[in-house]
Amino acid sequence: MPSLLPAPLALAQQPASPAGSALPDIHQLMREVHEHQKQLDKVRENYTYTSLQTTQDLDSNGHVAKTETHEFEVFYVNDRLISRLVKKDGKPLDDHDQQKETERVTKAVEKAENPEPDQQKKNQESAWAAYWMSPMCAIPAARAIVAARPSSSTLWAAKTSRPTA
Repeated sequence: MPSLLPAPLALAQQPASPAGSALPDIHQLMREVHEHQKQLDKVRENYTYTSLQTTQDLDSNGHVAKTETHEFEVFYVNDRLISRLVKKDGKPLDDHDQQKETERVTKAVEKAENPEPDQQKKNQESAWAAYWMSPMCAIPAARAIVAARPSSSTLWAAKTSRPTA
């Protein structure tokens, strides 16, 4: 006699095949995911991108009173994001500002290349905890003066990259 149960319910009542019922070992799966993420992070260190940030100050009527732009060269060292300011308001930095920026970036690279062991472990643990505890991340999008009061906006985005341990 044919079954009168809806198809999904009828399938749920059938015994699962031995090959289909075995779940992977979760610890092994997580190790594989972690190793894969480490490989992706190493690949990311081979790339540099440009970031353009625009800040607009508004007057009391909501009209743009002032616009500032900053162009950054962004790269990664040991999974640490480092940005170098290359232009302000569309103009290259003068020699003095360029020298200061080079010194700042050099220090940041040295710190990323030679992290303190205790601090490195603490950073990794807190990064993983923060990632898994929050499904979204906040990205400061803009700061402005509105009606003579400072204000800011924040972009909330789903996470697309995971911290590495």
